[in-house]
Amino acid sequence: MVARLSTSFEGNEGRRMLTVSVTIKKVSTSESRTLPDEQYSLDVSNLRFLWADGNYSCDCNRAIFFDRPEDDEAEYPCSDGAYLVKVVADGEVILDEIG
Repeated sequence: MVARLSTSFEGNEGRRMLTVSVTIKKVSTSESRTLPDEQYSLDVSNLRFLWADGNYSCDCNRAIFFDRPEDDEAEYPCSDGAYLVKVVADGEVILDEIG
């Protein structure tokens, strides 16, 4: 099973969907990968929070999205700063840690 982003959140039913593109950079190798576009049922401020300070801000989750492991049992340590992201929602950059 390939790791997938959770894009539909409780209480957000009926919201306009945002088309979101996420690029993740692994700092140790400078390698970047762009995830397939996803549809999110969040407003821009909540989406920015999710990636900047929420669950997707932790390196353990960013590593899963970066590596897309086939193994559901793969474990990644929690840390901060090993992966950077650029998040674009409906063509607007809402978070750019990559620069």
